[in-house]
Amino acid sequence: MESMKQETHAHTSPSDSTDYDIEKLAGQPPKRTLNTNKSFLDEWRNGSKARVVKYYAVHFCIGILVGAIVGIHQGV
Repeated sequence: MESMKQETHAHTSPSDSTDYDIEKLAGQPPKRTLNTNKSFLDEWRNGSKARVVKYYAVHFCIGILVGAIVGIHQGV
């Protein structure tokens, strides 16, 4: 008679399989906080231009959304 193998499947979340190398992370410079014009300018010149564009794009879209809600409310 054949022996039946029982397969066990343990649930692992993605956070369980993520290993962080603390020494590797310590060598990376921390992200700049984007809260002043100087910090935006420094990030644009020395950091990630995509991060600055994304920040402005998100705030622009939020402004359009809020403006549309207010405009619809005033129009009704």
